[in-house]
Amino acid sequence: MPSYLLLCGRKGGPKGTSKVTAITCQKIYWICAQAGIKGGPFIVRLLIFTENKIYSLTGTDIEHVQRIAYKLYQYIPNVFSGCDSFSLSYELEKAFSKNPAEFLEIYENKKRKSRMLD
Repeated sequence: MPSYLLLCGRKGGPKGTSKVTAITCQKIYWICAQAGIKGGPFIVRLLIFTENKIYSLTGTDIEHVQRIAYKLYQYIPNVFSGCDSFSLSYELEKAFSKNPAEFLEIYENKKRKSRMLD
């Protein structure tokens, strides 16, 4: 099992400058592919929910971003797998933005319930 998820991307600095972010897998709570942005072009975002921040990667190939999310689920349990991830992703992103502790509480409750069903 990998220890870290590496995110690579360009930073808004001089040409050729890039940024690599390493996230400890134990610190990742949920990953989802969120299609469509309200009021904007049809795109897809890969959202990575951690304890203190939501990392967001934007793309235009929906199936590709969904495949990335599904591959990551083999290492990071998806406690929300039985839910409608489209509407849930917006709700949880909003809850996290207002109060990360509220998101963590929702996550822990769902995780507890999923363990009881196993």
